[in-house]
Amino acid sequence: MAQNLNYATTNGNSWCYNDTASYCTKYGRLYDFSTAKLVCPSGWHLPDTTEWNTLEAAVGGYSVAGTALKSDTGWAQTGGGLNGNGANTFDFSALPGGMSMSGNPASFYDIGTKGYWWTSCSSGVDAIPRIMNNFAAGLFLVNIAPQYAGLAVRCLRD
Repeated sequence: MAQNLNYATTNGNSWCYNDTASYCTKYGRLYDFSTAKLVCPSGWHLPDTTEWNTLEAAVGGYSVAGTALKSDTGWAQTGGGLNGNGANTFDFSALPGGMSMSGNPASFYDIGTKGYWWTSCSSGVDAIPRIMNNFAAGLFLVNIAPQYAGLAVRCLRD
C-alpha cells in the first residue's frame, strides 16, 4: 500500500492520533499488535521483518531507506534546523504519524517526528516494529514495542 491503513475497527483497538479524525485522514489509524495482524483486507497481509528487509534492500539499504521512503513533506525539522523530510523516491510516502500507548489521549507521542509501523513478528510480550524519524536517513528495526501500543499498518499484497 502507498499509505497507512485507515480502517476503523469495531473492537476498539485502533485510534486516531489524539482522538482527532483529521489525523486519521492524514496519517492513518494506529492499531494495537493483535488488531494489526488481522486488519489488512482480504488478499493482503501485515508484512514480516523479512519483507521489510526486502523493501529496505530494494531502495538502497539500511543507511538510505528512510530518506528514500519518507514523504518529501510533513516531517518536522530537526533540533539543529535540518530538514526532516525524505525524497519519497519510491512513492511509499511515509509520514510521521507518531504512536499511542493503548489509546489514552495523554499517551500519544512523536507526531511530526517519527513514524512507527508494525511487522507481523513478535518476541515474547513485545512486537517488532519498523521506525523512521526526522533526524536520520535509516529505517530502524526495533524489538521492544509493547503489543498494546498503537502503531501504523502498511499491508502487502499476498
